[in-house]
Amino acid sequence: MHRTKTNKKSEVLKSTCTSEYSKEERLTASSSAASAARLIQLSSAIQSSPFGNCYTYSEEECIGIAEEILEADDFAAATREFLDVSSHESRSILKTAFSNADDQDSQASVSDENNEVLEFDDDEDSNASEDSADAYIQEGECELCEREMKLSQHHLIPKCTWKNIKQRFLSAAKPYRESNFKEVREILDLGDTLPEGLSSRTFTSGVSIKLFLASYTANLCRACHSCVHSNHSNKELAERYNSIEQLLADERIRKFCKWQSKQKPGKPSFNKKR
Repeated sequence: MHRTKTNKKSEVLKSTCTSEYSKEERLTASSSAASAARLIQLSSAIQSSPFGNCYTYSEEECIGIAEEILEADDFAAATREFLDVSSHESRSILKTAFSNADDQDSQASVSDENNEVLEFDDDEDSNASEDSADAYIQEGECELCEREMKLSQHHLIPKCTWKNIKQRFLSAAKPYRESNFKEVREILDLGDTLPEGLSSRTFTSGVSIKLFLASYTANLCRACHSCVHSNHSNKELAERYNSIEQLLADERIRKFCKWQSKQKPGKPSFNKKR
């Protein structure tokens, strides 16, 4: 009988809480389905992931979910199902889990879609789907043109820059704790002001840094979102235009948003009245 995604995940989480076996015993028992090393790598990747609700799962729950994923025919599809994440996010989690694996046989057993994870391109200047203007999240007011319409989520510090930005945050942890904010600004190199919402907790670990970056967003309409990415590279957006105020300080973006604010939602730009 087919089980729904929600029920299946609930059963997995429940079973991890009621299991009579210790973590070590479960890891050993799982070797028939996948090596203990792969299970540890995947459960660790899930627990440290900033995507979805991964950070809320306990270590035992992450092991239970990892077991189910490794028993599936399609790792990427199973990751999406159990963690409620996007295709890109599932590939990122699997890449984190398996890219550093020493066991070549275990990597060879991964399906073609999963192997794609190991070859993921981290090009900084890519405007790929990781910050797509097409990803609808809700209806509301665009933070740039102030129109009420469908919105997409714009990462003020684009995802593809996080790898380098994260290292800056780690280097800035000590001066931030010492309240040396001038040095923090110089290390982060993200403009004259620090990103809004920073706290000492942000700098405690790599996971907390990723959680901050993932939540540091703006809600933009599709037109304004596309305008932002068409005028600047992701590196420029991260370092010079990482707030609504900085985006509106750019003349091209400001002029577009001013004109866009006068357009009716749903009207394409070529319908502009002359």
